Amino acid sequence: MDLATITLVVAAVGGLIMVTVRLTGRPRPPTWLAIGHGGIAAFGVGLLAGQWPVLPTLARIALGVFCLAILGGATLFLGFHLKNRPLPVALMLAHGLTALTGLTLLIVALVGSSPPGTLPFGRPPALENPATVPPLPVPPTQP
Repeated sequence: MDLATITLVVAAVGGLIMVTVRLTGRPRPPTWLAIGHGGIAAFGVGLLAGQWPVLPTLARIALGVFCLAILGGATLFLGFHLKNRPLPVALMLAHGLTALTGLTLLIVALVGSSPPGTLPFGRPPALENPATVPPLPVPPTQP
């Protein structure tokens, strides 16, 4: 969950740069920036989705919110950017606020999954109900 959070923070910085470019009067950010932002965000969401069995409830909600943000980002890129149409500021802001909501929920889930006084990064996520996850098989020993 921590690597996904870091990746999504990097994607958020790219999104902030793109909305700044749009608000300064340019109709679209550079295509390489849009593709990089979307790719990094998709990678982060994929990392998060891959940890579904061990995600706390709040992180699962964040994943759902990120899926909504993906719809907005795909609409912006496919419906406007690739057609050389100016990106609608309202849709950009809605996409960004949705993604920021997901990121906030994810950070709260990450911090909340840590024991008091410790940093959450670098340790596996805690299971909500360890009895529901079967143990890993132990390989036989060789004689």
